[in-house]
Amino acid sequence: MALEQGNNTKRQAQRKLILHCILILGALFMVIYFVKEKFFDQAITNFTSESIFIAVSDDEFYLLEEDSGPLVQEFEVTTDVLWGLELEFARRQENPQGTIEMVVCDDMGVELFNENIPISTISNNVKQRLIFQQVVPDTKGKVYTLKLHVRDIAAGDSLEVFANRRVEYPHGTFSDASGKLKGNIRIEQVYGQNTYMRKVFYGFCLAAVLLSYGLYFSIFVKKCKLETIFLLFVIFIGLTYAAVMGPGSVPDEDYHYRTAYGYSNLLLGKEAVSGAPVEMAVTDYEVYQFGRAHSMSAVQSDTYQHLLSDFGGRATRTETIVTKETMGGAVAYLYIGQVAGITIARLGGFNGLTGYYLGRIFNVLIFALMAFWSIKKLPIYKMSMFAICLFPMTVQLIGSLSYDSIILGIALVLFTQIMALLYGESKVASKKDLFVLAFASILLGGCKGGAYVPLLILLALIPVSYFKSKRHKVGFITGVSLGTILMFLVTAATTVSSSIGDTVVGWADKPPYTISWIIQNPLEFMQLIMNTIFENSDGIIGSIFGKELGWFNVPLQWLMIWGFIGIFLLSCIYVTDTSKTPPVKVKQKRAIFAVVILVVAMVVAAMMFSWTPIDSPVITGIQGRYLIPILLPLVFCLKNETLTLQRSLDDKLIFALGWFHILTIINIFARVFAPWI
Repeated sequence: MALEQGNNTKRQAQRKLILHCILILGALFMVIYFVKEKFFDQAITNFTSESIFIAVSDDEFYLLEEDSGPLVQEFEVTTDVLWGLELEFARRQENPQGTIEMVVCDDMGVELFNENIPISTISNNVKQRLIFQQVVPDTKGKVYTLKLHVRDIAAGDSLEVFANRRVEYPHGTFSDASGKLKGNIRIEQVYGQNTYMRKVFYGFCLAAVLLSYGLYFSIFVKKCKLETIFLLFVIFIGLTYAAVMGPGSVPDEDYHYRTAYGYSNLLLGKEAVSGAPVEMAVTDYEVYQFGRAHSMSAVQSDTYQHLLSDFGGRATRTETIVTKETMGGAVAYLYIGQVAGITIARLGGFNGLTGYYLGRIFNVLIFALMAFWSIKKLPIYKMSMFAICLFPMTVQLIGSLSYDSIILGIALVLFTQIMALLYGESKVASKKDLFVLAFASILLGGCKGGAYVPLLILLALIPVSYFKSKRHKVGFITGVSLGTILMFLVTAATTVSSSIGDTVVGWADKPPYTISWIIQNPLEFMQLIMNTIFENSDGIIGSIFGKELGWFNVPLQWLMIWGFIGIFLLSCIYVTDTSKTPPVKVKQKRAIFAVVILVVAMVVAAMMFSWTPIDSPVITGIQGRYLIPILLPLVFCLKNETLTLQRSLDDKLIFALGWFHILTIINIFARVFAPWI
């Protein structure tokens, strides 16, 4: 009887497993079908284009009129094959009439394209594509000719063709009938259909399948430990975001790249000084420039093509240049992963794109190890930390070259070690525990101008019983505090004093607020704070979770943001049947909350004194990502026994996180493929 009952239970479990797998498959099919129809089908059949001339000044126009004669432009092709060209026009006619003759000849004078196109069919500010009848091979380095000539246009009407002025290229000027130099027509070379997008689509499908089924089996079937699931989850999703977000699309990533590159120069025995121009290999500098020009707002889905074709490739040029860009002053240990990736690529002779992405990959791995140690060590409320580390904003930073992920990792290690002593099984602080506390505290002193240094106050919460004596505790905290202050003075104080002491806010060309202004205008200061809270609070809260990714130009739907917020809030509810320790004591909550407020005040002060012009009605520059390191301490203040759960929801919350990230990636694709939707 018992054996038969056991077999029935086993069969029921198998049926349940099969049913769940079918339901997941159905959900994946609908998501993948939507993505294919909405984004990829049109993108795959579209053409890839690339600018021939790089603008060094604002866009201007060349007027095409009836008496202007033919406009002739020579250009050098930089692709191996050529399918056609793209031009951009602006029509200045109420009742357009006439035609424009477009002729393209190769270096031997043979016509590749010759058509008379009615001006009425040309749309304003929309690229006009000239597709040749046959693909032209072996075109790289050859000089071709474009001729434009309008006919039968009404008197007084004109057609404007986009041009870049002052561009100096061997084959980069056009002339009118008089031979007068005018500038450069903005030409883009069309060199193939986006068949590479099939690989991107298959990659998305594979990522969605692995994430959904991987989470299901690790959570519900294998019942892996929370920290194991977290490690696999954060590495997988971090690398996915690293691949999906193009170079330079994350805030300040150009700054982080050149700073990490400068420290890589130091490792390789080259001179590198904060504030001085950075010496780069030419191929690395090209990727750096590409990243600066190709944010998600301009989007360049061809970033994926470069990643697919060039990642892992060898550097074809070895010469170096001293760039105009300067190395940042952030402390070196914040770039440990980025520097490792870039240096390995340089030593291995790989191209710049490989170094860029290896820097991202190592940044993911370093953070994952720090967070894994923290979540494993944290005695209670692990799921809250899990959720914080998997916010879209957090994952975007992890999967980039930003040092914010390392700052978050250091803050998590410090706070986790303090909570482990307060609520862990150990009753004595070992030498290893004290070393971790001291090491993390001192490192935190060099982060973000010391904004997170107030977290050290929480060291006072550790009971005297964990030390040899009260004198030992006082001596330890004093030594750690002095070491942290020294680190701050060595690394961050100069940057803070220089920015706060600026007489002008660079972006506004106006003086910033000052401490003396606050003293003289206390009521206006209170009004400034209230305005900031009421006008910017939704944006700050949204940016904590990732309302706008990239350079604030990849918007996520508020419905999705509320999904992440809901998961986070549910993770904060105290579970009565699984927790071995009671909620945080009231006195400890007050101390933690005071530290949180102090950190917020320091962040706000930094933005007020360095980034906000004195006539601004609100404090500008406050971003939610600056507040992520204090979210876990804030969670400990929210825990209570009034609102509790009888059963943990961790497994369901983690599974939901996975699906919300799939939807987030779809949102990113919506921005990437915006020109084709």
